[in-house]
Amino acid sequence: TYFVNAGFRYGDMSLFQNAASTAVQTSTNQNTVGEFCVISISILLIFFSNKIGNRKYTITLMLVYAVFGFLTMSKTFFLSLILLIALYIFSMYRDISWKKALGRTFGFICIVLLFLVFMQNVLPNTVSAVLNRFTGEDRFSERDVLFERYTEILAENPRILLFGIGNQNKSAKTGIHSPHNSIQEALVNWGIVGAALLIWIIANTVQVGKKRAGVDRLPLLYYLPLITLLFFS
Repeated sequence: TYFVNAGFRYGDMSLFQNAASTAVQTSTNQNTVGEFCVISISILLIFFSNKIGNRKYTITLMLVYAVFGFLTMSKTFFLSLILLIALYIFSMYRDISWKKALGRTFGFICIVLLFLVFMQNVLPNTVSAVLNRFTGEDRFSERDVLFERYTEILAENPRILLFGIGNQNKSAKTGIHSPHNSIQEALVNWGIVGAALLIWIIANTVQVGKKRAGVDRLPLLYYLPLITLLFFS
C-alpha cells in the first residue's frame, strides 16, 4: 500500500537497474505484467463460459489478475480489459433476448464499479492515480514518437524492411529505444519475411484448434486471447 500510494507501479524494475551484474535479471515491466494479466483473464473467461474446473476458483483468479493488472497502472491494460469485456458480452449474449443481455450487462457494470470501490478503499488514491495517467500531458508515453521513428527506419532501409535487424541490441543498432508496439517490433526484428512466417504460424495454430474441436468455425469467445494480445501490442 505504501509503495503504490507513493507512485510505485507494480512490475516497475527501475529500482534494480543498477544491480550488480551477477544479480538475477528480468525483462519484466509494468506493461508486460499488465499484458500477462489481461490475457490470463481472457483465457479464464473461456474456462468460466465452458464450466471448466471450479467456477469459484476461476472467478477468484480473474479478480486476482485484475488487481495485479490494476496495480501496474498500465493504460494499455485498462483499454485492453475494456475491449475484452465488451467482446465477451457480445460473444456470449448475442443469441439471447435483449432483456437478458441488458440485465447481464448491467451486472457486469456493477461488478466493475464494486471492484473500483474496493480498490479505492484498500489502496487510497490508486483510482485517481490511474485517472491521472490518462489525463496527463504525455498520454502516449512517447510511444507515438517511437512508432514514427521506426516507421521511418523501415521506409528508408529496404533490407531491414524485408529481413529485419534481429532481436538483439536494437537500441545499439538504431540509436533509439526499442519499439513499444509488438507488431511493429516483429516487423523490425524479422522483416516482412519473418512477419509473414509468424502470421502463418498463428493461422496454422487456429486451424489445428478448429480441427481438434471438430468444427468449421470457432466462436468469437475462443479468439479473445488472440484479439487481446494483438490489441495490447
